[in-house]
Amino acid sequence: MTHGFLSFDEILKTITVAEMIAPVPDGVSFSEMVYLNRKTNNLAEKILSPAEQKKNLAAYARWMVEHVGWDGFGVHNQQMFKRAIEQIWSHIRHDKRADDFFQSVLRQAGSYILDAHCIIATGQNRMGGRLKPRPQEGVGSNIMQTPYRPDGYRFLSAEYCVLDERGSEKQLLALNRRNYKDIQLPEQARPVWEIGSIQQGQEKILVVSCASLSLSADYQRWKRFIKCFDTIYGRNGQKWDRLILDFRGNQGGEDKPIDHIARRTYGNDINTYKRCEIRDTFLSDYALHKHGIFTRHLDKSVPVLKRTCFSGRSVTLFDETKAYYTFNPQQGYRGKITILTDRQIGSAAESGYTSFYHHPNVCYIGENTRGMQQFQQGNVHLPCGFLLRVGVTKLTYWDKQGENIECIGHQPDINCAGQDAFDVALQTSATLPYHILNEETPIQQKHALNGYSPYYPQRPDIRRGFSTKTVVEALSQIEKRNRLATCMHRTKS
Repeated sequence: MTHGFLSFDEILKTITVAEMIAPVPDGVSFSEMVYLNRKTNNLAEKILSPAEQKKNLAAYARWMVEHVGWDGFGVHNQQMFKRAIEQIWSHIRHDKRADDFFQSVLRQAGSYILDAHCIIATGQNRMGGRLKPRPQEGVGSNIMQTPYRPDGYRFLSAEYCVLDERGSEKQLLALNRRNYKDIQLPEQARPVWEIGSIQQGQEKILVVSCASLSLSADYQRWKRFIKCFDTIYGRNGQKWDRLILDFRGNQGGEDKPIDHIARRTYGNDINTYKRCEIRDTFLSDYALHKHGIFTRHLDKSVPVLKRTCFSGRSVTLFDETKAYYTFNPQQGYRGKITILTDRQIGSAAESGYTSFYHHPNVCYIGENTRGMQQFQQGNVHLPCGFLLRVGVTKLTYWDKQGENIECIGHQPDINCAGQDAFDVALQTSATLPYHILNEETPIQQKHALNGYSPYYPQRPDIRRGFSTKTVVEALSQIEKRNRLATCMHRTKS
């Protein structure tokens, strides 16, 4: 039965697992999704027959049910999503452009998927993402995106990446005090990070801008930034009265540079991500291997975990919602930290907000962030070749009010709409109340130095909470439990 009205469950059964994971040779690649490169075969213009539309709709709907957040989207959202899919299915009659078809699908059904990362990439554009970034409300641009620098600003170091025609990193351009005026930046150059300083009266300010977070998670990719920051920052940073961190305009990528600043200034470990869940199914595991932690972010020393037994439920990989690391007053930074935010900040860049909660003297200035941080995505192909991002792990972290920020975003301490956040930061010297979180238990560290965890950025498992090592260990334990349960069930049968 493939014509007329079908129930949501019947629609899901019209496509098999084999069809869900079938290779799509001319599908949109991850690079094309990120950099919006045009496909030579123009997938967006492809004409889909009614049968092809239904096959793609069934695949999309089934992947949404596989989304790790599906159970948490709420009964109302689930019912409305199912009803929308049923209605779309029943009205499919004629051929349609692939781009037009999925625009219609997302317009009718996509808003019920509460995940700002959940998008469909055509190779020409990206569709979906529940929350659209609104135009900036006048908090200024990242200092790397404008020739403007405050009076007294002293350039110290910077890095740009040059993209090739496919949108991949072709070249890195390193600028320092001696050569930054002499280097002519090519048109394809994209700002990554910059470090400078300002002397304002008696106050010495270190300025760090992260305009872009490269896709690479490799330590070697960020080695220059880490070394440069540590050299300028000094042994414990106390020669600086204030740090201004400019993350405006950064839509995400790799959180390593922000994470490094947070750990250095905290003087101890941090746990940005408090809780992690995964939907324990074959399809979810398949998606996890398609762009997830086992692909781009894979450390070669960690073997890929091949799984065969699944419980079919959402399971918890780790939970530290009530635990915290303590601030190290000897190695941590005791001065003021000012973080500049805007509506464009999302994904890994948004962790720059959460990573600094525990610092005793932090102030956030700008406007509300985007709110797209909760889910780690797997990138899978729909039958037509479009790339679909589906949530495979649910990374719960909380803002200072104790709320999950997905689709909501973080609020600044000082909303400066209509003014440049950098100018407001230079004019603001007030100390704001310490951000108290709903955490109760200090994390006890077995091999810590004087009670604090030493930080070595070159170590492959430095991402506390959502490191590859942590997830692999948790999944290994789940696999063992599932195999045991399967064996016991067979014995009873």
